[in-house]
Amino acid sequence: MNGLGKTLLVGPEPAGAAVAQLLRQSGLVAEACEEAAGREALWSKLAANCVINPLTALQKIPNGGLLSPAFAPILRSLAAELVAARADASRPAEQQTDALVAQIREVAAATAGNTSSMRADAERGAATEWAHFLDSMAVLSGRGAQFPLLNFLGQLLQASESARPPN
Repeated sequence: MNGLGKTLLVGPEPAGAAVAQLLRQSGLVAEACEEAAGREALWSKLAANCVINPLTALQKIPNGGLLSPAFAPILRSLAAELVAARADASRPAEQQTDALVAQIREVAAATAGNTSSMRADAERGAATEWAHFLDSMAVLSGRGAQFPLLNFLGQLLQASESARPPN
């Protein structure tokens, strides 16, 4: 992973596979997949962003700063909350949490020197996209999902935004 990510084309074969092939020929990483796999990929990407973005914005660190052992219990707690809210009984929750923590760490390592979009917004005094992240996660997780830890991070972000002097 180089921080550029993979383009997933969700939909019926063979059209998705043909478009994915064209994208690969242009140098992009692309793959066609069925709807269930696409939904899983979307949930996983959003879950990683819901952890990486607010933490890096609040701590004012690059993405790789989350690889510090000091963040390990925080990453695990947030990942466990996301997994618990998800309607997926296909694997034990502990196994899903381990996989999500590994993915978060993989993204943080691949983008170690990057500034997250939320941190960039906060640093330039703009409103963050936090509410959109949380709303999207609630929709994807289903069942009226609740996220007390993530909501707390959102409250901290909002407090930071309100405490900033106007530009």
